[in-house]
Amino acid sequence: MTDTAELERLAAIIPHSPWISSNDHPTNACAYVRDQDGHDVCTIYEAGDNVPSPRDGESWADQPIRDQTARAIALVPELLAEVIALRAEVERLAEALTSLVELNDEYSPFGGEIYQDRIERTWDRGRQSLAAHTQRVNAKENSQ
Repeated sequence: MTDTAELERLAAIIPHSPWISSNDHPTNACAYVRDQDGHDVCTIYEAGDNVPSPRDGESWADQPIRDQTARAIALVPELLAEVIALRAEVERLAEALTSLVELNDEYSPFGGEIYQDRIERTWDRGRQSLAAHTQRVNAKENSQ
């Protein structure tokens, strides 16, 4: 898994404007991904045994795999920003959960036996979630 710092580095160097997919020339085998200023980001060719070549006078326009790939690539800037934001939110929530677990370890405002079992199960689940998150983070860091 790519770490957040690498994703942030990539987000800083790729064009920041929305990317747009297009098939400007139906007689051409290409689909294009461009930024909003019209600069090419990439050109996609669809070829292979599963793609029939058009006959004379026919168009390359109906190439769904090529066109869907271009649309998916055009989403890269948005997806990258979303992944970075989601990772920050997961980290924020993990910190909040850590604070709650520490607070519970120091003090429990509930004292009734009726609720104690539920409270302990809730905190156990919180600790397990935090441990699982910490384990995933550590495994990711060790794999790099």
